[in-house]
Amino acid sequence: MKVIAINGSGRKKNTHSVLVEVADLLKNHDIKTEILNLNDFNIKQCQGCEVCMKSDSCHIDDDIPILIDKLINCDGVILSSPVYMGNVSGTLKTFLDRLCQWYHKPRLVGTPVMLVATTAGSSLNYVQKYMENVSISLGMHPTDKISKTIRDLDKPIGIQDIKGFQDHLFKKVEQYKPSLNQIINFNIQKVLAMTVLEEDKEYWQRKGWDVAPFYYNCKISFFKKALGNIFFRILFRVISKERNKYIAKD
Repeated sequence: MKVIAINGSGRKKNTHSVLVEVADLLKNHDIKTEILNLNDFNIKQCQGCEVCMKSDSCHIDDDIPILIDKLINCDGVILSSPVYMGNVSGTLKTFLDRLCQWYHKPRLVGTPVMLVATTAGSSLNYVQKYMENVSISLGMHPTDKISKTIRDLDKPIGIQDIKGFQDHLFKKVEQYKPSLNQIINFNIQKVLAMTVLEEDKEYWQRKGWDVAPFYYNCKISFFKKALGNIFFRILFRVISKERNKYIAKD
């Protein structure tokens, strides 16, 4: 069992120390954790050229392929960042921007993710919510959240703090219970895939996601399925109508 912990901090300090604690706890259950400090890698900014969306490759020469390979071949992910200017660190944001292709063609579907945020002040909730939304957009399944301030940084992390993440590492996706947020986000991405880029449409059709209520068969209530389907139909009509107007004008 292999977990990849992404450290978005510019220093191996508070956020890093939390990841080390978590790694030690997971090690006791035969789960290996590799901590990747993003500052140790050459990560250039996304240029917004959209080449990766159409060709499945990026022309930028840096270390992103190394990190992508590690993510694709792991069993779980820990995403972490200190609070910088009320948001995630610029380093983590740059890294996540470079994964934009996976918003269109998710590659981490079903991978459990745990979120870690640290701060000397405020904005923990905002940072946690941002990382959660990005994780969901990449197809991952959010589990535990660990938030630390300078006041409680010395308080030990217990097994109860990572139990959800640990349990999901050993669960089959059929046992997952996606949140309504995950269902809605899935349908947003499905609509975009079906209406914007032909490459995305073909990818989703190959996966069978174009006719599915979610990425995989799992425990979804009738209410969530119905709401997701209604949301898809309404959004599909709206975007298709706007797209047809744009094509007509062009």
